[in-house]
Amino acid sequence: MVISQATPYLLKGLMNEATTTGFQRQTQKRQQNPQQCINGLMTTGVSFMVVPNDTKGNCTVPQMVVLDQGLYPYTGTGNVRGTCPLMTAVHTWEKTVVQPAAARHLRSPVAKIWEMGTYSCRNIAGTNKRSEHSKGNAIDIGGFHLKNGQKVTVLKDWGKNTPEGRFLRDVYQGSCRVFNGVLSPNYNAAHRDHLHLDVGGWRTCD
Repeated sequence: MVISQATPYLLKGLMNEATTTGFQRQTQKRQQNPQQCINGLMTTGVSFMVVPNDTKGNCTVPQMVVLDQGLYPYTGTGNVRGTCPLMTAVHTWEKTVVQPAAARHLRSPVAKIWEMGTYSCRNIAGTNKRSEHSKGNAIDIGGFHLKNGQKVTVLKDWGKNTPEGRFLRDVYQGSCRVFNGVLSPNYNAAHRDHLHLDVGGWRTCD
């Protein structure tokens, strides 16, 4: 199916839990064949639309996926969008990392995820190199809203020997199995309040 205009999808189905190796193979295939990736994302139950060419400043991302509803709703910028490989990774992460970590450590399930930014035409801070955000390959996660009203945030709870801190540790470690690039407060002060998750070409877990 060729998508020629922004097209909404709301489909039912469940994504098979993939091993890290399997996920990486799937990501590589989807990067090589965007339509194959879109077709795969349509089977997951994720509600989204596709923008053929999403331009911001000097940046253009073809086949941009704009998330309407994943496993969890998102709060924050209100504009969760990225490449299909990123949105596929986010869905895998929600299901195989966030949900199990919450069940292990928290007294209440996650109700919403607080994101702090996705697609943004900018450089890496302090450099002349384009950020993975400028390619639609990254999402920043600031925390989680629980069903009991509690908030777990990277800024407040990171590194603590508490249920919330252990939950974030597990989310961080699990993220490294799903995404190519993961940056935490351990990396530098610029990441003190969020986890940077991306599907760019470099493997890092800091």
